Amino acid sequence: PEWKSENGHAREAKEKTDARAVEINSDVHSSNEKEVCFSKGDECFEVRPIKITLSPKLITKFCEKERKSIHKN
Repeated sequence: PEWKSENGHAREAKEKTDARAVEINSDVHSSNEKEVCFSKGDECFEVRPIKITLSPKLITKFCEKERKSIHKN
């Protein structure tokens, strides 16, 4: 897939990694250090560790019995 940068320029993914979970940590280790942010529009977002776990079949656990057979693939 093609990604676009913040300036609208095309970017091509050079490498693909299959993973169930991704964890991203910043280099800020102490609360005494200056707060690190990135901005989107006029909003500032604090840089904090994040873990993303993909659970593709989680939703099917809550579906009706008849619908489960549709979502198995």
